[in-house]
Amino acid sequence: MIPDDMFPLHWRDDYKSPKQVVKEWVEPIAHPRANITEKEYVDELRKVKCGLYIAPSTIDGAGNGVYTAVDLPRADMAIGPKISANFVFVAGDAPQPWANYDWSPDQYFMEFEGTDKMPVSVLVPGIGMMSNFHPGLVNVVGRNPVVQATLDKYKDPGAGAFSDHHSCSFVNEIPLYAGDEIFISYGDEWFEDRSHLKHVPLEKNYLQGDLITAFMLSLANIKISSSSLESLLFLITHEFVSDRRTKTVLSKLNSLAEIQQIRTVRGTAAATAERRSLEWLDENGSCIDHIYVKESTIPQAGKGGFARRPLRKDDVIIPVQMLHVRGGRDVLRRRVDIALEDSAPNILADKQYIYNYMYSHPESSVLLFPVNTGVVINHSSARMKNGKAPNAKLKWSLTDKKTQYFLNKPLEALMKEDYASIVVDFVATRDIAADEEITLDYGKEWENAWNRHVEHWEPPFPTGGIGLEGEELTILSISSKKIYEMNQNKFDEDTWTWSEDHFTVCDEIKDPLWRPLDTVAMTEYNVGTNHSGFEIAKMSETRKPCMILDGDEEEGNFDVFYFRSYETEVEENGSYYAYEFDVVENLPAESLMFVSRPLRSDQHRNDGNRFVHEIKITDSIFPEVWKDLKITDQQQEIGKS
Repeated sequence: MIPDDMFPLHWRDDYKSPKQVVKEWVEPIAHPRANITEKEYVDELRKVKCGLYIAPSTIDGAGNGVYTAVDLPRADMAIGPKISANFVFVAGDAPQPWANYDWSPDQYFMEFEGTDKMPVSVLVPGIGMMSNFHPGLVNVVGRNPVVQATLDKYKDPGAGAFSDHHSCSFVNEIPLYAGDEIFISYGDEWFEDRSHLKHVPLEKNYLQGDLITAFMLSLANIKISSSSLESLLFLITHEFVSDRRTKTVLSKLNSLAEIQQIRTVRGTAAATAERRSLEWLDENGSCIDHIYVKESTIPQAGKGGFARRPLRKDDVIIPVQMLHVRGGRDVLRRRVDIALEDSAPNILADKQYIYNYMYSHPESSVLLFPVNTGVVINHSSARMKNGKAPNAKLKWSLTDKKTQYFLNKPLEALMKEDYASIVVDFVATRDIAADEEITLDYGKEWENAWNRHVEHWEPPFPTGGIGLEGEELTILSISSKKIYEMNQNKFDEDTWTWSEDHFTVCDEIKDPLWRPLDTVAMTEYNVGTNHSGFEIAKMSETRKPCMILDGDEEEGNFDVFYFRSYETEVEENGSYYAYEFDVVENLPAESLMFVSRPLRSDQHRNDGNRFVHEIKITDSIFPEVWKDLKITDQQQEIGKS
C-alpha cells in the first residue's frame, strides 16, 4: 500500500477540490418550513413580541445593525414595512450625512426627477438606511418601488407633498433564522472610495480566503502536522498574498482549530458574524417592527403607519434614529440654483418636498430626517375639525448615550457627525389596538400652515396639452396621477406623443445596435439633435428615453426609438456630444413606462400651491442649546393664526 503522505491527494475517492468545498459552503441549507405562505408569515409576525430589532452589529465598529427575530424559511420574503423612497437634491457646499445612506436614483425609478446639472440622491428609510453592508454575507436585496400618485395636483391640495415612489421592499435571498443580522449591499465602491476602509474585505476576498482555507483543510486530511499547516498558512498570508483585504481575512486564522472552525460555520465570511439569541436581542436591542404601512385613514395624507400588534400606554412604539442636515433650512430648497435673496416672495415656499418629513423647531436651524418607519407617522389633533387626539408623542431616548450627549451640546457638535447620531422615541400616550393608525401632533404651526394652504389652494394652469413640435394633444392637465393611469393603459395612442409634462422611458436592452444620428435617420424618424430625448438621455446609464413608433396590444409589445447621447473627446477640438439611436422591435410592454419630464412631477410644483412645512419637536423637550434662530413678531402671529 502506498503511504498517505506519498499518494496523490487528487487521486483519493474522498477528495474534493477547494472549489467544490467552497461551493458546498455557500449553498444555502433548506429550511424545514420552506413552504410557508406569505399569510402565515404575516400572521406569525403579529403573534410574536417583536419581528425585527435594532441592536449592536456583529461587525466591529459598525454601530447598530438590524436583526430578524423570526425565521424567514424561504427566499423572497419581505423584511420590514414596505416604505416610500424619497429624492433630495444635492444642495449646498457642505457634504451631507445622507451621502452615507443614499441609493442610486436608477434603482428607484427617480433618475429623471432632477437634471444632469441638478442630480438627486435617494433615501429609503427602514432597511435601506439602517442595515449594514457585509460584502461576504449579503442576504437581503431591495425591490423596485411602485410608482403611483394617489393624489392629483389639479384636484388635491396634498398632491406633491409626499413621495409617489412607494412600497419599496427588501427581501431575503436565502433562508434566514431568528437572530441573524440583515446585510444589504451598498456596492463595493462604497468601501473602495473610503481610504480608511481599504483593509475591509470584499466578497472576492472572502472567496479567496475560503479557497485557501479549503486547501489547508485538504492537507489536514492527509495528516500533515498542525504546526506545519500553521507555518504554511503564515507563509501564504505574508509572502504570497498581496491583496491587503485578503490578508485581513486570513489574519484571523492562526491555528488549525480556527481553520477547522471555518468548515463548521461554512466559510470565512460566516465566521465573522454571530447569530444572536432572542434573549440577547431583547436585552441589547429595540423593536422596530411594531408598525406596518398602508394607505392612511387621514384624507390627503398618503401612506400611514399602523400598529402591527397591541401596544400599551407608555410603550415605545418605535425608536427613530434621526439624520441631521448640514447648512440650515435653506439647503432644502428645490431650486438649489436660485439664491434666496433673488427669489420672488411666492418662491420662498419652494422647498423640496422632503422638507415635509423633517423634524425641527421654529427657533432652530436644525432639520432631522427619520431613517426608519417613523417617517410615515401622520398628524392628528383635537384642534382640527373632526380631529382626534394623537396616540403618540416624542421623547428623547434615555438609553442612547450619544443622544444624551448631543442634547447638551450646541448644534455645531452634532453637525460634525457623518451618521444619524440621535434617537427619538415615539411613545404611546394611551393603549393602542392592533391595526390602529399611529398619529402624532405636528404642532400648531404645522396645522395652521396646512389650514391656510387648503383655504388658499388653487389648481395649476393646465399643462401637458402641447407636444414637442407645438402640436395640440388630446390629453390635457397631465399630473403624476394621470401618468400613473397612462401606465395602466399603455396602448392608448393618445398618450404616446411626448408632452411638456411626460415622456416615455425604456429598460436597458441587451446588445444594443447604436447608430449615429445621420440625416437619413433624422428624416425618417423626424428627430434632430435638438430633440429633448438626447438631453434627457444624459441622466441615466440604464433606462433610456424612447419614442413609441408602433404598438401591438394583442402581442403586448412596442416598436421604439431609443435615444443615447454622451460626451466624447477629440484631441484637437476638445469635447462634443455624440448623438446615437437604436430602433428596437417587439419590446415587451413591461419594459416601457410613461414618466414625468425632469422637474415636472407633482413634487416640483413651484407656484406656492404645494404644501411644505416641517414637523415641530415640542417646546417641552427641545434643547435650549439648539435654539439658534430668532422668531420675528410676524412669524409668531402667523404661527398662532
